[in-house]
Amino acid sequence: MSDSTKTQEIWVGLWHGKRHVVFDPSIQPENQEFMLVYFVEGHALCARRRTVERREVTTVRNPYDREFALEQYAQWLSVNSPVAAEKKSRLEFEIENPPPPRKRCPQCDGQPTWFDTVNKPTYGVISEGPNIIERCPSCSGQGFVSDVL
Repeated sequence: MSDSTKTQEIWVGLWHGKRHVVFDPSIQPENQEFMLVYFVEGHALCARRRTVERREVTTVRNPYDREFALEQYAQWLSVNSPVAAEKKSRLEFEIENPPPPRKRCPQCDGQPTWFDTVNKPTYGVISEGPNIIERCPSCSGQGFVSDVL
């Protein structure tokens, strides 16, 4: 089977309209009540109830988002194929919740904004200058970044 055929079989969606998920038919368990879904943000393969998740996920139409999700999944699967095989072969499942979609910014460790105080004493003179605000360039002052590979 060529890579293009394989890619066409894999489905990319948005879970609750926010998180990219990948559904790969080649790693689905025999238990039809559950399905394995890869969460791109959080990079985790989770067992979810098939009937519930079909209502919670919509198809990704943006080709850039789709390609990004497929690349992330391929990268994860290349390292974690034993994990996928183990989950596929399970006989009993329970719902697995995905990890958070964001992680603390590694650049600023979650402290993204620095302020220079107003009215600080400088050699006996009180400065009335404006606050000087510096934002972390990595997270743009949010303190968190998407947890992707």
